[in-house]
Amino acid sequence: MSTEEIIQERLDRLYRECPIEARMPLQDVLAETEADAEEDQPKPAPKVSPKQREFLMGIHTNPTEGISDRYRRSHLSPSKGRKIKAELISAGLIKELSFSTGKRGGDLKLLDLTPKALRLLGIGLENRRGQGSFLHKYFQESIAGYLNREGRHGYIEMTLNGKAADVGVTEEDGIVAYEIGLMAADGEAENAIKDLAAGFHRVVVAVREKKMVERIKRRLCRGLNKEQMVRIHFQLLIQYL
Repeated sequence: MSTEEIIQERLDRLYRECPIEARMPLQDVLAETEADAEEDQPKPAPKVSPKQREFLMGIHTNPTEGISDRYRRSHLSPSKGRKIKAELISAGLIKELSFSTGKRGGDLKLLDLTPKALRLLGIGLENRRGQGSFLHKYFQESIAGYLNREGRHGYIEMTLNGKAADVGVTEEDGIVAYEIGLMAADGEAENAIKDLAAGFHRVVVAVREKKMVERIKRRLCRGLNKEQMVRIHFQLLIQYL
């Protein structure tokens, strides 16, 4: 539908539905509908160079890779890598995120694709592994990778009896759920309780900071008995970096 047709259709609908005494002057309606119609029109995809496209695809295929490692893998010097990163951020195609690790090396810095970049690359949101925020997905990948390196075969979004754990792994004593705690103690406690109810043998809650542990434990004590509490363990997320 063209801009003119959208404007006309909206004008007709507005004037049919709106009482006469409440109708805006025609020129005001026209100005509003023209602006709305322009927003409805599909915007042309931004133009990117082959190297920029390669950089974007690298973020999609290796979402947990650090920025310096990403430059090296793409055969980019630090200055050239920073230039491409700045151009893609300016174009609204990527965003830079940081996570405080508490380590001497400083914050962990990562790059994530925006919905605009996903459309440009023809990637649907359903093709991105994991659930939740980018940092949440990052730690899902990190924990699964950690387990896999130990030969323990971690699976993202492992489901047992209808309950999905952030990461799951089958151990000798049963299936273990890993839940990622970035912010809300109540939410992580509820997740752990549901994991046990679904049949996970143990639950490991990996938290951002030590002070979250006591808050989660207090909430767990209101919903679990002592036997169930000993099946829940806590670790810090930085262990998996």
